Amino acid sequence: MSGIRRSIGERIFDTCNVIFFIILGILMIFPMWNVFTTSLVEIGEFTARPFILWPKKLVLYSYQYLFSSERVVNSIGVSIFVTIGGIIWSMFLTCQIAYGLSKNHLIGRKF
Repeated sequence: MSGIRRSIGERIFDTCNVIFFIILGILMIFPMWNVFTTSLVEIGEFTARPFILWPKKLVLYSYQYLFSSERVVNSIGVSIFVTIGGIIWSMFLTCQIAYGLSKNHLIGRKF
């Protein structure tokens, strides 16, 4: 590091922080991983094992059905449109407010 000595308390604090955030990360990632692996198994395996860390037999029926539907493709298009529209609207408002805050002589700036 930079050659600065850290106390034992600081090292213990840093170690506890690392352990805490590793556990927190696992707790946040596990539900998403479980949903993903559940989508890769047949219904029989899911009912036998509700918590699936790794599928015994990989099945892609769910994704074949999902992407064969026109509604999903349409929904993805709507999501992209809303995201791009939101970005443009947000940038427009941010630029308007930034201009107003950058000028000292405008009325209502102090408010």
